[in-house]
Amino acid sequence: MIASPRLAGPTRALRVLVVEDHAVLTHSLCIALRVDGHEPHVASGLDDRAVLAAADAFEADVVLLDLHLGDGRTSISMIGPLVTTGHRVLVLTGVADEALHGAALDAGADGVVTKGESLEHLSATLRDLADGHSVMRPARREELIERSRRRREITERLATLSRKERDVLFALSEGLSADAIAERQFISLGTVRSHIRSILRKLGVSSQLAAVVTARKAGWTPD
Repeated sequence: MIASPRLAGPTRALRVLVVEDHAVLTHSLCIALRVDGHEPHVASGLDDRAVLAAADAFEADVVLLDLHLGDGRTSISMIGPLVTTGHRVLVLTGVADEALHGAALDAGADGVVTKGESLEHLSATLRDLADGHSVMRPARREELIERSRRRREITERLATLSRKERDVLFALSEGLSADAIAERQFISLGTVRSHIRSILRKLGVSSQLAAVVTARKAGWTPD
């Protein structure tokens, strides 16, 4: 990861770009940052291009980046370009999804702070960044990244399921037996069992329960 050369001294005020879609929280963050002697700036746009442009124009030392920006969007796609152009990224999130946290870290974020943490904790994390310190234990960071990579692998495996296999997997997740699935879907029991074998093979698991648990952990829903 490329560290910003602007983070040179431990007492230097930080220029912090705040990227957050909730106005009240944005206002509170800016007040807290100013009290700590930092210089906040609020991104006027929340799309990738606008945030990258604002970070460069403001010469942000740190981008305080909300993980979810509304309409089901995440900000993960912004992290790599921000880091590449010399900005450090601290992700802020209200979602306790560790695999998603890991995805942000894998993209290059320095750390993840949950919105349930105190403003004092956020301030201390920013000071650690300013001093050039790591804001997460390496083992914990690697654990979260591994969770993210495992979910991505599972998601890719789930994407290989056929439409009929997805229907069968969904029925299994509802607790239906093979007999009940055959009756509901108007197909033979042999066909259902064939789909189940294919599902287990594609997901790399050995039981129907493991297939269901795997799909749930990945947040899978039939489309």
